[in-house]
Amino acid sequence: MKKLFIGFLVMAFAATVCSAEVFKIIDIDNTEGTVLAVEKKTGEKLYEATSWGDIVKDGNTTYVRKFEKGAGIKKGGYRSWLTEAVYVREGNRMIPYSGKGIFKDKDGKVIETVNTTYDRASSKVSVTTNGETKTFDFPDDMINNAALGTCIRNFPFEEGRDVKFTLLASGPQVFKITMKNLGKETVTTHDGKQIECYKLQMVPDLGALALVGAFIPKTYFWYEAASPHRFVRYEGLDGGLGTPYMVYEVSSYADFDVKE
Repeated sequence: MKKLFIGFLVMAFAATVCSAEVFKIIDIDNTEGTVLAVEKKTGEKLYEATSWGDIVKDGNTTYVRKFEKGAGIKKGGYRSWLTEAVYVREGNRMIPYSGKGIFKDKDGKVIETVNTTYDRASSKVSVTTNGETKTFDFPDDMINNAALGTCIRNFPFEEGRDVKFTLLASGPQVFKITMKNLGKETVTTHDGKQIECYKLQMVPDLGALALVGAFIPKTYFWYEAASPHRFVRYEGLDGGLGTPYMVYEVSSYADFDVKE
């Protein structure tokens, strides 16, 4: 059975940016933030990751760079990583430009390298993993893993509608996605705070593999109801089928608006 990668890289939940026409990107947060992933069933810590970003101007072009450094249990074993995603800022759009990641084992040996390039002229995206390249179409509504967090942060929450887009996910693989707005829900965080959130469900179009979807755990996101709609929680698979079903949260909620 073809392996499905419904999950995405941790950096997805940090403040990042995207090219999708379906999202009007107003808020870009480049502050440093740390998130913690635990297995939902056992509460076992899987990994921790810290992300940050900056903005660089080169002539008339403005680039937004996002970085993430993390370590812990992923893909069945310990690994550490450093990733970078670069985007071009044009109006309310953030257009993917390039990406790279280096992944190491517990001894510091490089076990995986991933390099991604986006060609707007040909509308193609190429992902090279350990020297093997896969090429996909690059539609205007494509969001990559690193962009998902900020795209959702700029979700049209108050309109109460769903949003459809194309996701370049881990693997790499491409899926048509429907992000469903399930309304508001109060979340109790790992440090006991209650935060009013919007709850979203990510539903992939699996095409010919639609029957398999019944066996895939559901994927949910919670973002703070109050503007600027900061990320609060993710629940879903860490990667493909057979990977842990995890809860992914920011490490501290000290500055969040809490429910009275």
